[in-house]
Amino acid sequence: FQESVYYMGQPQYYVTGVDWNWFQESRKNGVYVGSKTLMPIPKDGSFGVAQVEPNTLSREAMKDKWQQMKEMGARLVENGSASKTATEAKNDDAVQHSVLSLCTVNINEAISMALRWCAKFVMPDVNVLTKDDLLYEISQEFNKQGYLADLSRQLFESAVQGHSSFKSWWEYNQSGMFPKQSYDDEQKNLDAEREGKLDLTGE
Repeated sequence: FQESVYYMGQPQYYVTGVDWNWFQESRKNGVYVGSKTLMPIPKDGSFGVAQVEPNTLSREAMKDKWQQMKEMGARLVENGSASKTATEAKNDDAVQHSVLSLCTVNINEAISMALRWCAKFVMPDVNVLTKDDLLYEISQEFNKQGYLADLSRQLFESAVQGHSSFKSWWEYNQSGMFPKQSYDDEQKNLDAEREGKLDLTGE
């Protein structure tokens, strides 16, 4: 289909009244088309351009792609205007995010691989680079969850019981986002709080 769009969408130049001599000379010397070029044509001949109706085929192809993008669930292309229940909205987000997340993961992997290929030209041994040393990553946080009072309360209760740090609870209250840290980092925060050495300034 795309080949047809490209092939049929190109203008076709034509000349009428052509004889064999004119064709041979034109083929040998070349025929140039443009506003600053003189076009010699045969006696009683004419020159013209045959073209598909203005952008009809290309326009239809573009409309098809637009519809396919919407059907794929790309919420960034078009937002629905119909009222939805909380459950419907949550389910729609899950579907949309699964499609976008898959695209993002593939892009991350492709660009990371391309960067590693580029590194081969400037490094004697690219294998010394680990996956974390050469990584391209697009954030997959397409929809900010927002502050949840229940989650804040659970984090506070967990901190009181010594299962998580007060720093995590504090950061969540400040940003509305669950802190991104490893299990070992959280354990270090807990140990520092028990020893009274935790730095809440982030320095």
